[in-house]
Amino acid sequence: LYIIIQHTELWLKLVDMQDFQSTMLVLYQKGIDCGVSKIQGLAIDIIPTFAKKIEYATLKNALIPRLLKLSLSTAVASLRIKCIDCLSSFSSFVDSLTVKNVVIPTLEKLCRIDTDGKMGMSIIKTIESFLKLFNSRELATKILPILLDLSTLGQFTKKQFADVMTLIKKLIELIDTTRSRELHDIAESNEKVEEVKEKLSSKPKEIDPNDQDMFDFLNQLGSKDKKDTDLKKDSNQEEKKRVEGRIQRKR
Repeated sequence: LYIIIQHTELWLKLVDMQDFQSTMLVLYQKGIDCGVSKIQGLAIDIIPTFAKKIEYATLKNALIPRLLKLSLSTAVASLRIKCIDCLSSFSSFVDSLTVKNVVIPTLEKLCRIDTDGKMGMSIIKTIESFLKLFNSRELATKILPILLDLSTLGQFTKKQFADVMTLIKKLIELIDTTRSRELHDIAESNEKVEEVKEKLSSKPKEIDPNDQDMFDFLNQLGSKDKKDTDLKKDSNQEEKKRVEGRIQRKR
């Protein structure tokens, strides 16, 4: 098995990818599962050379779970680091749900299982490779807690600790910038809404053709005006009759 895996480059030249995936990929799965650290390490080192060429579903369902399982179960620190480094090599094509729901929870467990500085830096390298898949809230709730754990639990050198803190500060600054911009946009949007409301409230009320109360009110005004006009007309006629009566009496 070791010799077959060792000559992967030759098999990739001689066998088309479909046949390689259907007949030979199982050997790399067995290599990861075999329990022999030398074979496991070789298989993990070789996988990135063909990972992007095989069907993504196969990588996601057959290889990634094995790498994560081995990283948690092995007692060999170098194998654990190889597993994590191998995962970071998938960053350009792995889907975000797999990273958020499977990879990140495993990295969080590893922070507590292995506090060695080299392991911590490997975790940081992998996290950095996946940062583009996370929004600001996810960075705050899923990534920063892992890094803060690492900063206090990891057995780092002074330089390694400085690198961890640099990344933490970088993410906090990114969250600050992103959230401030979001709040600014929300405030501007609310101001525009209030301006529109104010403009609408200052306009004269338009008559609704279906508003019966409004039309009844207008009809009452019309009736009152007509009544006042009729009364004024009757008064004028009476005054005219009185004037004519006085003229006749004088004659």
